[in-house]
Amino acid sequence: MHHRKAKAETSKGKVYYTTHQWLTQKAEECIREVVKERLARPNIRHKSFLEHVEWLNPKIQGWRNYYYMAYSQQRMAKLD
Repeated sequence: MHHRKAKAETSKGKVYYTTHQWLTQKAEECIREVVKERLARPNIRHKSFLEHVEWLNPKIQGWRNYYYMAYSQQRMAKLD
């Protein structure tokens, strides 16, 4: 993940610093590769759609739990 210090301001005008975090390109590529590996192999294509969904759902939920933060929403939406 990328971590950046950023200046923010409250509605009352008080300035404070916060950390912005978002998904790196390398992590995004890794996620895509796992999904492609699962779905593209010829010997796995005979499995039903439901079996693929059952296998992918926990992985996708885990990635979302780990990477999803306020500033990573655009990158995660792109993956969706």
